[in-house]
Amino acid sequence: MKRKMPGHHKKRPGKSEFRYGNHDDARRSNFQPLIDINPESMLLINTKGTILIVNQSAAQLMEKPPGVIIGTSIYSQMDRHIVSQLINAVEEAIQSRREVCIEDRQANRYLNYLIRPIFDANGEVCNLGVIRTDLTNWKRSEEALRQSERQFEQLVMTSPVAIFLSNWASSKVVLINRNFTALLGYTLEDIPDLPHLLDLVYPDEEYRRLMISEMVGRVEQAYGKAVPAEPIEAILSCKDNSVKHVEIHVSHIGDMNHVAIVDISERKHLERRLKEMAMHVFLTGLPNRILLYDRLQMALAHVKRDDSKLAVMMVDIDGFKSINDNLGHDIGDELLKAIAGRLLSVVRQSDTVARLGGDEFVVLLPETKGASEAVEIAERILLALRHPFLLNGCECSISASIGIAMYPDNGSNIEELLKLADAAMYRIKNSGRDGCCTY
Repeated sequence: MKRKMPGHHKKRPGKSEFRYGNHDDARRSNFQPLIDINPESMLLINTKGTILIVNQSAAQLMEKPPGVIIGTSIYSQMDRHIVSQLINAVEEAIQSRREVCIEDRQANRYLNYLIRPIFDANGEVCNLGVIRTDLTNWKRSEEALRQSERQFEQLVMTSPVAIFLSNWASSKVVLINRNFTALLGYTLEDIPDLPHLLDLVYPDEEYRRLMISEMVGRVEQAYGKAVPAEPIEAILSCKDNSVKHVEIHVSHIGDMNHVAIVDISERKHLERRLKEMAMHVFLTGLPNRILLYDRLQMALAHVKRDDSKLAVMMVDIDGFKSINDNLGHDIGDELLKAIAGRLLSVVRQSDTVARLGGDEFVVLLPETKGASEAVEIAERILLALRHPFLLNGCECSISASIGIAMYPDNGSNIEELLKLADAAMYRIKNSGRDGCCTY
């Protein structure tokens, strides 16, 4: 006798509808709509493996109408390769009174079976629920994700720049590449988390706080945007106590901090050399006009604050043009370098010797008691330059004309002091050379 489903009119069941046959009863009829709406493949079997209930998803997976499946053995409805595994799983679920999970991995399909025991009023296993889940798409996605992670890790490990990844929430360092260790010397064991890393690369506490604040600000600036944070230049301490000038690129990817470190030590060295070359005359290595003006400005600010004096000397080499014309420019260049060396040997460490060009030099005495001390230093310079120079087998003799201007006695600014020292120098030139005088 067939029962009407609650809320339905009596009708003849079709092939695709559930039919209980001899196993039909009221409880199963009421239970059927509930399991049919479940997208998972669900069956109810007894302890012998006979199918008592099957939902529409299971019927579709088996490609048979529910009425054909009900009453048959579950083992007859399964692929042969999984039958013995399923028999063992059912027996284990009955004996252990716990749910058992088995996997069916095929070439193009991945199925998961969950066998859960159902107990009667006496606590005995009377039936078992079998839920079959098709995990093929999920497994494909999982494998694609794993492959993507492997490719990403390989990309990080082979990157030409130093890279490390840390967890945003825990600050745990999860990955560093070979170039990170090659650059800074630290391994993953040395830096379990971000605070340890920051302590190592920024040993100075104040500098560390400054750089952390800078990095956090850059990450927040780029957070949620398509553009990365602006790079940060920093000086990092290595494991061997050396230092590296680096450019740090910080970004936030998912739940990870991604940090790339580019070694710019050579670039910074080149920048320093270019700056030195811009500030110094290449031939003699002495400061040029730009650096001289900078030092004069600093010296003037200092003496004005302390109400003290400074002296500026204009030194012109007598007879240099004749040596240059008669012995050649190579000898002339060697003579200029030798003159620079003698000037430096005479003046004090706090003084500055600069070359303006040709055979003109300037000596800045930022700490002098007065004109008499400046004249005394000028006379030592004259004495040093009177000794002959032996250059490439050629002996050269020269002298110098030196003009001196004092601050604040003669002038109050850079241009005025240089102009007056030049005027005093020409006074010596016109009166016979090889001497010095103040303006």
